[in-house]
Amino acid sequence: MFFLAANISSQWVTVSIGTTKHLNSVQSPNIGYVYAVGDSGYIRVSTSGGSVYVDRSYNVSSKLNSVEGFNSNHVYVCGDQGVIIKSSNAGLNWVSVAPGTSTLNYLDLDFLNITSGIVVGQQRRFAYTVNGGTNWISGQMNTPGSLNLNSTCVQMPDSATFFVASSDTLVSGMYYSYIFRSSNSGTTFTSNYTHVASTRVGFIDLQFINRNTGYAAATNGSLLKTTNGGNNWIQLGTVFTNFARTFHFANDLTGYAVGDNNIYKKTTNGGVNWYLQNTAANITMNDNFFVSVNEGYVVGSGGFIMKTGTGGGSFVGLEQTGNEIPNDFSLSQNYPNPFNPSTNISFDIPDASHVKLAIYSILGTEVKVVTNEFLSSGKYNVNIDASDLPSGTYFYRLETGSFTQTRKMILIK
Repeated sequence: MFFLAANISSQWVTVSIGTTKHLNSVQSPNIGYVYAVGDSGYIRVSTSGGSVYVDRSYNVSSKLNSVEGFNSNHVYVCGDQGVIIKSSNAGLNWVSVAPGTSTLNYLDLDFLNITSGIVVGQQRRFAYTVNGGTNWISGQMNTPGSLNLNSTCVQMPDSATFFVASSDTLVSGMYYSYIFRSSNSGTTFTSNYTHVASTRVGFIDLQFINRNTGYAAATNGSLLKTTNGGNNWIQLGTVFTNFARTFHFANDLTGYAVGDNNIYKKTTNGGVNWYLQNTAANITMNDNFFVSVNEGYVVGSGGFIMKTGTGGGSFVGLEQTGNEIPNDFSLSQNYPNPFNPSTNISFDIPDASHVKLAIYSILGTEVKVVTNEFLSSGKYNVNIDASDLPSGTYFYRLETGSFTQTRKMILIK
């Protein structure tokens, strides 16, 4: 079934609606090819730029949890009941490559290339191959902690380094979850980070942009970051107050997140600040993937697949006012000023341009990115919520390819 409906305000387009089956994971190895997997062997594949999808389902009743593709043909999938399958022809045919029969669920996988990868799951279950699944080293991973702890996420920055993140376990009224690291291709693991909270904190996403920069996200909406290959993890803060569904970074600065109640957020400064985006549809979404800073996909309930080619569109609060095309670039004084805690900023764009509007402290430190995207010509207004900033004097600056202007504003609480 193919369905297309544009949503101008959100810049997300619904490109596929399935049946009652849910989609749990999406990945695009390159522009043009998209793989999405879900319940009861449900698989959708696009080979036409992510706009048209065909059914390439696998004949199992198991839920499929994670997918990873490498090029136009090679793709791996893992799922419940020990399912590991691969295709060498863009999903036309699937072959089981699982290392024997298992009643345990595989929850995530990561491959360096078309032959070398690792799959992890329930009760520390793992399988590791260097020849495309022909042979596996498999069993129970020797990570510290409870034998029943589930491994929910895995990443391989290089052939010798494995990171595995876990679900949570209740200890003396607090919830503990972990990041483990191996520096010897999985022979031994050590505890790399322990996350403790009074609410559920199981990790849902783990991603390394390169060997040094990585992110780990938990169900309570908190986000961790490392810039030294996992030697230290810094808690950036809480992105969602509701249950977090998925995070994905297109590069070390630009990332996207989806939470319960159809809340979409975006960061353009490496996860320090997150801003609401206009949402696409009132559908529960389970996973997202961005093949570039602008082109991305999100999948979820009812087989929904949505696509954006504009980085998800404008942040909530940014609106175009009227149809008039201004003659010149301009940046107006914010109003009210002084303000507490919100204020409005208006600006004019005579020509379609990439526009950045950011707020800086009196010392020149960037504290909030209001918008950093391509905008069509027009008059714009944006409402700024500064409730997360202390009282003081700030500067806001508008930058385009040919224009820069800075103004001062005062926050009084």
